[in-house]
Amino acid sequence: KWVVLAAYVLGSLWSAESFLYCSAIYGIYLLTSAFIILKTNFRRAFVFILAHVFVFFGALIAVNIVYLMFTHHLPDWSMYFMYAFSYASGYGELVINPWGIHWAVIITFSAMIFISGALYSLRKYGEWIVVTVCVASLWVVSSYYVGRAVVNNFTALLPFIFYIFIMLVYVLLKPQFKRYRFLLYTVFLP
Repeated sequence: KWVVLAAYVLGSLWSAESFLYCSAIYGIYLLTSAFIILKTNFRRAFVFILAHVFVFFGALIAVNIVYLMFTHHLPDWSMYFMYAFSYASGYGELVINPWGIHWAVIITFSAMIFISGALYSLRKYGEWIVVTVCVASLWVVSSYYVGRAVVNNFTALLPFIFYIFIMLVYVLLKPQFKRYRFLLYTVFLP
């Protein structure tokens, strides 16, 4: 756990863009680990997440202190974010609009999370695992669009999104999952 946390802290401190991608991956790791721990002990799951959050903020404070000791001033955190957000808005070429293409991914996530919850409540754990892995995969890969909000980046994700759609339909082929397949068709195909 500590090796994964150390890798996350180093990746997050590299750049704001790297922070976004690492957080997408690390957040899934934290949530799934806490969910597994939660089955046996709620307090331990809470302490697990809290410890990781404190270590991250501790690393952030340590970076500020070390930087201050060596350079006699605090780091310019605006520079940390400037390049990532300026590039994400395309340097004026493409701004992330609230009505942009990213809604396709958000709607897809919503459907997949609904299906995942339904499968878990039905105790269909085999299918639930596949759907949850698909949700996590799409989450991690689509975080690249947020960091580089160019329509071509979303277009580059379309084969992967279609692959996830095929996997989900294949896993939900049994007649008892007919309504979930219908939801997938109505969300993914358009």
